[in-house]
Amino acid sequence: MILTAARVVLFAALAHAGPSGVQKPDSTAVQSAINEILGGEDLYAAPQAGERHADWIDLGRKLFFDPRLSSDNTMSCATCHHPGLGWADGREKTPSRMGGMLKRNTPSILNTGSQPVFFWDGRSRSLEEQVLGPIENINEMGQNIEELVYKLNSFPGYVHDFFKVFGAPGITRETLAKSLSAFTASVRSPRNSPFDLHVTKRKEMRDDQQRGLILFAGKARCVKCHRGPDFTDNGFHNVGTPAEGTRDPGRYAVLPLPSMRNAFKTPGLRDAALTAPYGHAGNIPDLRGIVELYNRGGEKSENLSPDITPLNLEPSEINDLIAFLKALTSTHEPAKIPPMPAAAAYTSLQPIMGGALQRLYAIDETLKTEPAAAAVHLRVLVEHLSEVGHFPPEGSKEERRQFTFFLNNARASARKAAEAVERKSSDSPAKIEILRNSCNDCHRSFRPDGEYPFH
Repeated sequence: MILTAARVVLFAALAHAGPSGVQKPDSTAVQSAINEILGGEDLYAAPQAGERHADWIDLGRKLFFDPRLSSDNTMSCATCHHPGLGWADGREKTPSRMGGMLKRNTPSILNTGSQPVFFWDGRSRSLEEQVLGPIENINEMGQNIEELVYKLNSFPGYVHDFFKVFGAPGITRETLAKSLSAFTASVRSPRNSPFDLHVTKRKEMRDDQQRGLILFAGKARCVKCHRGPDFTDNGFHNVGTPAEGTRDPGRYAVLPLPSMRNAFKTPGLRDAALTAPYGHAGNIPDLRGIVELYNRGGEKSENLSPDITPLNLEPSEINDLIAFLKALTSTHEPAKIPPMPAAAAYTSLQPIMGGALQRLYAIDETLKTEPAAAAVHLRVLVEHLSEVGHFPPEGSKEERRQFTFFLNNARASARKAAEAVERKSSDSPAKIEILRNSCNDCHRSFRPDGEYPFH
């Protein structure tokens, strides 16, 4: 039988295909794609983000998981950076303490120790600066740092730890930043993903993952922004995210150049399969959504990056590319959450009641515009004040009696205020004022220097 040239080519292609006729990946092309992504960088390079000590990391780990770093003692850093969710929070946006939602999606902190700038808009130029930002932000943890230093000094365990690690003067803004940033920098990919195992020749990736790798570095052009061991150029680009996210100026607010309008920091792709939803606005639900967005060349934008053009990927190629992105997921050891330092029985009440007053501040802000949100704040406060009853202060019988009297008043006032707000009653502001007076009286009973300072 005489074969035409076309048939010879077809039979050769089928001979190199898998059982379903899908083309097997070429090993030379796979290695070329790996070289294109890594560019000679060491896959196991340690972060170069300043001095890091094991005892700094251990102390920072305690602080990271401690909700007492927030003004109302209900939110820790791990609330938004959950180790089981790729060190993000799995939400489109995080609820604001002041009502409504934060304006951006929570990025993962994985591998941030080797990054030069932080936040979606790059406004922080050091990890030490970044870790304090959410603590101080009134919409997030809402805790003034000077007040936090005062609060942490009421915990003998923290006083001991800070002096042991840093010496005098112990707990300060600077030592807080050093310990928290040291732990954050230690949150690294263990480099045991299918991609890593393939690169180090311990185990080959599946065929679809290898085909996706070739696409990543070639036809799909992902490597233009996602390169290096952490798969990011740490640059800023307008990639044409969906319309509801375009009202945010992005990097332009920090660096007002025309090219930076609506431009956002390139996220790393390690463990990206765990951190949905995607984009600075959190409005891309899954990996398929983000790949299809790039495949059609993004949404229309006046300042779209010139690298964002239609990719013309076939459905099978989209599947292969998603398979490769999932191959960047490592297997992590379970996060170790350390025991939190206990407070001295008497002084522990200071931050607790201070937190109650801070939540009242949030209620004031939302009462007129979002009564439903104010009601939620109040219900949380009722639970918060109930918990306080488990920590009676040390001191004389009269001091304990006085504390119980004030606390009972505060709890009763909180319940009445919650009911008034839920009914949308006209006497809601008066009930809030009574509640504030009760909390202030209680707070003054063990902090004689005056009311809790709002900020």
